[in-house]
Amino acid sequence: MSNLIPNTADWSIASVNEYAMDIYLNKVSYSWTLDEKGNIQVNKQKDVYKYLLDNVDVITQNFDSSWRLFDSDDYYDWFGGLYNAANVLKEKSGKDKPDTAFFDIRNKNKYVSRTYQEELEFEVRSILLNPQYYDPLVKTPAGMNAYASRFQNFYATTVLGGEKLNKELGNQLADTVLKINSGVNSNTLAAGSQLQVLFKS
Repeated sequence: MSNLIPNTADWSIASVNEYAMDIYLNKVSYSWTLDEKGNIQVNKQKDVYKYLLDNVDVITQNFDSSWRLFDSDDYYDWFGGLYNAANVLKEKSGKDKPDTAFFDIRNKNKYVSRTYQEELEFEVRSILLNPQYYDPLVKTPAGMNAYASRFQNFYATTVLGGEKLNKELGNQLADTVLKINSGVNSNTLAAGSQLQVLFKS
C-alpha cells in the first residue's frame, strides 16, 4: 500500500480499493506449516484468506507506543490493507463492513477505543489541525517534510478505509494548509508545502 497510494497517477479513485485489495492479497495470503522433518513450509492460500476476510466481524489495532496513526505508513499499509480487503470482499458478498476498533493502551489507567472513522477524525483534530503541533514543524525543512508525511498518511488512511472526511474538517484542513503555505518563504520549505497541496486537492 505504501508504494501504491502515494503514487496517485497509478490509480483511479473509482477502482483503487479493488486494486489495493488484489495487491494486499497477493502479498500476504500465505500459510506456514511444518513438514514431517520440522521444516517450515510456506504455501499460497489466497482463497482461504479471502474466505476469512469475507467472514471477519471486527478488525483491531493496538496503540501501545508513542507512534500515532499518521506517524507511519505501516498503519495504513497493514491495518488499512487488511481492512480495505475485507471491505471489498464483504461488499461483493452483500455484507456490511467489519467493525473496527483502535485500542489506545498507552495510558494503563485509561484505555481508549475508537472506530476507524473516530480515530481518523481524532488524529486530524489533534495533529493536522493543532497549531501547537504543526507550528514548530513548519518552520524548518525537516519539520515541514514531517508534517507533509503525516498528511500523506492521513490521505492513504482515508482512501483505504473507504472513509470520507466530514465537510467541516475538510474545510478546516484546507484553511490550515493555505495558512501554512502562505508562510513558506524559502525553497527548502517548498517541497513539504507542495506535498500538502497535492494531498489537499
